[in-house]
Amino acid sequence: MSLKTLEAREVNGAVMVWWDKEGRAATWEVPELRIAGFPRPIEHTRTLTAYPQDVNENAFDVGHFPTLHGYQEARVDAVEFDGPRSRSCLVTRRRFPLAGALRFVIYAQGYGVGLTRALADIPQIRSQADSYIFSTPTGPRAMEFRVSASLKCPISMRQASGGRATAALAFSWLLTHLLGPTVRHDLVNDYPIWNHKVYLPQPRLAEGDGPISRYRQWAQQFYA
Repeated sequence: MSLKTLEAREVNGAVMVWWDKEGRAATWEVPELRIAGFPRPIEHTRTLTAYPQDVNENAFDVGHFPTLHGYQEARVDAVEFDGPRSRSCLVTRRRFPLAGALRFVIYAQGYGVGLTRALADIPQIRSQADSYIFSTPTGPRAMEFRVSASLKCPISMRQASGGRATAALAFSWLLTHLLGPTVRHDLVNDYPIWNHKVYLPQPRLAEGDGPISRYRQWAQQFYA
């Protein structure tokens, strides 16, 4: 029995490993995406009976946001596929206790079908949320799902120094622990669907489902 060496990179606070069925070298890289000013993220890990492609498809399946997660609206303003990368802009609104209805403009960037980075602007509280979603296959119909999320203090305090900088970081930590768990709550609602989802090459899509077909055509490049 012999061991194989796999290419690995440490980027965005995570270890990324390249695997190719034919043993070919990596053909693309995940860039450094982290932005300064965010506190330590809250993290969540779960083992699922699912495929990475199903998880990343969520960014394009806008129809499920109001029905499953209770968002008041959801629409995709822009979608772009460029080689191994995907980009989309999702505009949505949801209600929070005490804070009321907040509008989110979410810029999702996908790298292959295993990583999605979502950077969200929250204009009403002048803040940003930064999330990383990792989907790692560990066997047939087995996947380790990992997400990290953190929120940044009001953008107007971004250049603060001294005592104001300390206050801004403390407020960012508070935002992360008040609003961050919402990400985990939403994902828990997705788990039963991912665990029991049957892949249909040509699904019967309804109006408002989003550009799922375009995403699936793009994702085919990652399969042997």
